[in-house]
Amino acid sequence: MKNLFDRIPLITRFVWAVLLTTALSLGVFKMLMSPPLGELGLMATFLGVTALVSVAAGYIAYRLGWMTLSPTLRWSLLGGYALSSLLTFFSMFGFLRK
Repeated sequence: MKNLFDRIPLITRFVWAVLLTTALSLGVFKMLMSPPLGELGLMATFLGVTALVSVAAGYIAYRLGWMTLSPTLRWSLLGGYALSSLLTFFSMFGFLRK
């Protein structure tokens, strides 16, 4: 018997997971920093753009078969860490340039 999650298409679950993660990040940012509404909107924009770039990069890597080209798990993790570091750098660089 299929459970509830098996009935929901994979892409729908993925989109909801990205949206939930973005919303939780904004909630934590709001609680810890208490920014003005304009700053919160700016952070939401940067988080949204970063999430879209991350999803696009992951999808492209998957479609091109780069996931299977890595000889070891170590290189796969290194690539993921490098991508997340670059995205964090560019997000904060854009945020600080405002």
